Amino acid sequence: MSNSVRLGLFLASDARTQYAEDVLTALALPTGAALQLRYDVRYMSDELTRMCRTGHVVGHRFLFSFISSLSDTNHYLVPVRFCQVVNAQEVGGVWVFRITMDVYPLIDDWPEDAAELEAHGRHLTRVIGDVNTPASFPFATHSCRIPVRVGDDDALCWKHIARRLSAVPAFGENRHLIKIGPPVELNNSRVLRADATGIFPVIEERNYRITVSYWAAHQAGDEHCEIETAIWGEGADIISPLRTPLKSRYDSFDVLLKSLPVSSPSLCRLDLNVDQREISMTAYPLKVGAQLTFRVSTSRPRVIARVGVSALAALLLAVPSMLGPGTPVEARVAIAGLGAVALGIASSGAGTWGRK
Repeated sequence: MSNSVRLGLFLASDARTQYAEDVLTALALPTGAALQLRYDVRYMSDELTRMCRTGHVVGHRFLFSFISSLSDTNHYLVPVRFCQVVNAQEVGGVWVFRITMDVYPLIDDWPEDAAELEAHGRHLTRVIGDVNTPASFPFATHSCRIPVRVGDDDALCWKHIARRLSAVPAFGENRHLIKIGPPVELNNSRVLRADATGIFPVIEERNYRITVSYWAAHQAGDEHCEIETAIWGEGADIISPLRTPLKSRYDSFDVLLKSLPVSSPSLCRLDLNVDQREISMTAYPLKVGAQLTFRVSTSRPRVIARVGVSALAALLLAVPSMLGPGTPVEARVAIAGLGAVALGIASSGAGTWGRK
């Protein structure tokens, strides 16, 4: 068995649809993207609760994992993602955590067979807490030894996790799982990195590529299956097809985004969801997908142009008062009018200044 990594532990079960969907979202998100989790204080270890109340949990590293509902006879446990807490807030006895995704754990030596994986999960569940008293089982704890490693091939680590999740009845072997790559600027191949809050910064009027990979343990016949993309907000447009059919068990495709002109920093959100409504599954319906948030900022040439136009507007508005008494009124009015036009352009930010 692999070496143990000492870190905190967040668990999500299939007791509720949202919990299970959090697992699939964490599997899909690119490094740096954010996800929100919530835990009743009853299901948190005492030490983690103290860390939250003192603020020491922020920056702490965790392992986010799937665990079967403790009311089930089977006890699966599958590590999904290393993550870091960037914010924690208590609301009515429930702690809400904002976490950002780190690399995938390497679990290549974990069993793939469903029965063996269940036995392994049953053993780890006993190690984590007393399954005979599920009311006090720690679904969030500050420290726990789980036999995982840090791999050096993110795509391969993702594949190992996806294979084991597909062996869990809650997720189903016919379900397509997805992996979303980081946004890449097309003109210079620059890979974008999310900020500390999980938001990806982009510059207006540029094109970006997001590679989406998908995989399923078994082909689901000829049933209809697509990945839908949608954009929310006014900072960007999708310039690739909004629906991409999944014609095989595994493949990848690119989602293309174009950031739009903005007068001030603007937020927008990209949604990617697998539409599998026409596929027959033994597992209950789950939404496979994720959301990425972008902050669109004004480009530097446009800022410089706007500052220049603002300066010109100020000068033109000031000139009439500096002209001598012999200057015709018509000239004063014309100069002031030009200043007003320039000021309007600079204020609205709707012009074409600085566009490529």
